[in-house]
Amino acid sequence: MVPRTAWEHFWLGRSFLRSGNLTQAVAEFDRALSLNPKEFWASFYRGQCSYRLQHYSEAVNAFSICLALTPKSAQCFYNRALAQNALGDTEKALLDYDRALELDTTLAAAALNRGILHYNAKRYSAAIADLERALRIGADAGTVHYNLALIHLANGDRAKALSSVRTALEQPGEQPDARNLLNRLIRQP
Repeated sequence: MVPRTAWEHFWLGRSFLRSGNLTQAVAEFDRALSLNPKEFWASFYRGQCSYRLQHYSEAVNAFSICLALTPKSAQCFYNRALAQNALGDTEKALLDYDRALELDTTLAAAALNRGILHYNAKRYSAAIADLERALRIGADAGTVHYNLALIHLANGDRAKALSSVRTALEQPGEQPDARNLLNRLIRQP
């Protein structure tokens, strides 16, 4: 059977996406969009595939189309921010994380990622505020506490860094970066 409609191409694209064939999935989403340019989900999944393929400009474009179709989608702002950050455009990424959090105050991943961007820009108090918010709204506690440890260390507060990294290691799951940081802090006077 040969797909003929936008809907059929979309579902074939979803099938390729589920099987991990991202290049073929993009081709099917493109076919769906050529038949129906206003197909939100084809644009959304095309953006997801493009991001995973590290075609970040294409991902930004796909999520921008999604936002033109659904301008109050926190998930689209969040996903576009991921792609913009991958392109190195952190200011645009920050704006999109801001908008995502305005639209969905429970989007923990956006608060976490925005906090990491603030940390990288040496805006430590903003980073701490975002990471604490991410923790309150359900972000992975190990990841949050590890990043808090990095911020405290950058601020020169070794005691808080040790406390945060130890809290990270108390969380379920493997924490190799936290383990390495703890070992480094213990070895340093």
